[in-house]
Amino acid sequence: MPIGEFARRSGVSPDRLRKWEVRYGLFDPARTSGNRRLYTRADLARARLMLRHIARGAPAARAAELAIAEPSDLSSAPSLATIEQAAAAATSIASFKSSFVPMLVADDDRRYVDVNPAACLLLRLSREEILRLRIDDLSPPRGVDATASLWEAFMRDGTQSGTFELAMPDGARLAVDYSAKAHIEPGRHLSLLFFPPSKHASAPRARGTSKRAHLTAREREILTMIAMGAQSASIAVTLGVSRAVVQAHVRRCLAKLGAKNRAHAIAIGLQRGEISIGFGPSSE
Repeated sequence: MPIGEFARRSGVSPDRLRKWEVRYGLFDPARTSGNRRLYTRADLARARLMLRHIARGAPAARAAELAIAEPSDLSSAPSLATIEQAAAAATSIASFKSSFVPMLVADDDRRYVDVNPAACLLLRLSREEILRLRIDDLSPPRGVDATASLWEAFMRDGTQSGTFELAMPDGARLAVDYSAKAHIEPGRHLSLLFFPPSKHASAPRARGTSKRAHLTAREREILTMIAMGAQSASIAVTLGVSRAVVQAHVRRCLAKLGAKNRAHAIAIGLQRGEISIGFGPSSE
């Protein structure tokens, strides 16, 4: 298939495909008499594997190594439809461990049971220290009752987003925007923290009530990258598009999800199943 068709099927821009070929040796396409590249189904499978490993948090060079190392024998490979379906799902999974967005998981008793390195850095606490805490321990004394009320609403609605002031163990106060999704696993509830908070603080908000509209594959990919902590400029470089294109996709995400900002969009995206968080070990 020519590069235009290859780009359409893989969801990767032609410029990015050429970079993968030259920089990492991911493909070795045949050439026409006019020196145009021709790709195979095996190349498409490898591109999908590359996307899958990147979505799991692997650097591009490592993702290419993994994609090349995996078998590409079409006699034992899944069908093209299966490959495309699996790759579409993989690009909407953010890695809990390797995300630059601080993430914490609490149990039904509001006790922290998991935390990623970004959250440890933000809170200036070790993983062991955080896992000895409950959500209430990071709530200002005057806000303990409010925390209980917010938790009740969170359990009822399934998702919540707003601005909250954390009371750090060393006495410092830290205002953050947060987005949370309940029941990511039985008895496990995910919170994402964003610092600094948005200029206009807002009360915690439950899931949007706008008419449901599904995100496109590209919109899910970009929202997942945002959940990994990427900014518009870096997303544009990764996808081989302009920053304006990325920002347009983000605006459509917010509109479709009825979200007030990116943090809220992540919470709603998780709630609706448009994106998800992978809790396996991060790729090195």
